[in-house]
Formats: sequence, structure tokens, C-alpha cells
Amino acid sequence: MADPLLVSKAKATLQKGGWDFDEASATWSKKKVPLSIRLATVDSPELVATAQTIASQWRAVGVQVSVQVYALSEFNNTVLRPREYEAILFGEVFGNVQSLKYGRENSVAFAGFAAMRGDAFFDQEALFASLAGFGVPSAPVLYCGPWHEERVLALAEQDSAVAGAPAGHMREGIVIVPREERRNITIGRVAFKHISARYWTGDAE
Repeated sequence: MADPLLVSKAKATLQKGGWDFDEASATWSKKKVPLSIRLATVDSPELVATAQTIASQWRAVGVQVSVQVYALSEFNNTVLRPREYEAILFGEVFGNVQSLKYGRENSVAFAGFAAMRGDAFFDQEALFASLAGFGVPSAPVLYCGPWHEERVLALAEQDSAVAGAPAGHMREGIVIVPREERRNITIGRVAFKHISARYWTGDAE
């Protein structure tokens, strides 16, 4: 169920942006152009469930939303590669799909970790706050502060902070991103992943 406060804020944001809500047709429009959103995802239960969760939040605001589900190859060929989207959400599907189960031996879950609009990524803090508003889980944030190599790399060797993971469950590693997104002329987006020694050596959870 959508949070009434968030619904109210969303409506206020739309109105501030010049959108008008027609009670008769129950639609938002600007200059006679109706507001509608098409969500595209891959035919995977956890991804479809996430898309439906986001869609239900938008519908609570009065926005027309459709969810289109594709086979993975079709999604890559018709949506991802030709960039037939305005924004895209990246996330991790975990649980009964890999060797590390995170306490989900018989189920899977989804956690968002990045999103972009056009060629620009959203800053993580704003993205995670937005995902929370839609009821979509995000990857756990372990540390936010000045760069400290020993402190940051030590985090990779600690137990997992994923919700539901049992005590002693290893952490696969950590992803390091700047507080404000930026690009580097050599590597592109500034984002790094450090794999834990426990994972490399196959240390049991």
C-alpha cells in the first residue's frame, strides 16, 4: 500500500512541474499530453514483482502505468541495446540463484544499487531514498565518509549485511562509489568492486 504522505508529495511535485489532474478521466496531463509510464523488465519473478511494486506506487498517485515483460534476449535487443528507455534501474537478484544464498535457500530477492537517466547516473543517496519511497529494497550502505583504505577494505571481510543473511555469512565484496556521481576519461563511470578474500578462497559461509 502506498504511503499517503509520499502520495501527497508526489502529487505536489507533479503540480509544481506543470501537470494538471483531471478528476473525470483520472489522468495527469500537461498541454493536453497525458502522463503515462511504461516499465519494461525481464521475465523473472523477482524482477516482475519489483516492477509491479513500482507501478502500484505510481498508480496510487494517479499515473497511468503499464508493465511489459520480455524474455532476456528480447529485452537486450529491443530495449537495452537500442536504448529504448528514458531511465533504467540496476539491481542484484540474490538467493537461490548462486552459491551464496544469504538465508534464501528456497527463494530469491532483489536489491537496487544504481540507476541512470540518459547517460547520467543518479547519486546513490538520492536514488536509495527514492527506492525506499517506492518500497523497493536497496543494497546496504556500509560506510559513507572520507576515503580510508584500511577501513574500507576491511569492510569486505566482514559478515554480510544483507537482510536475512544468517550470522557468519560471508560478504562477497564491496562496491565503492563517490557520493556525487562522476566520470573519468579513462574508465568511464567511477565505481569499483573489491572482492573479499573469503570469497576468492571459497571460505564457507
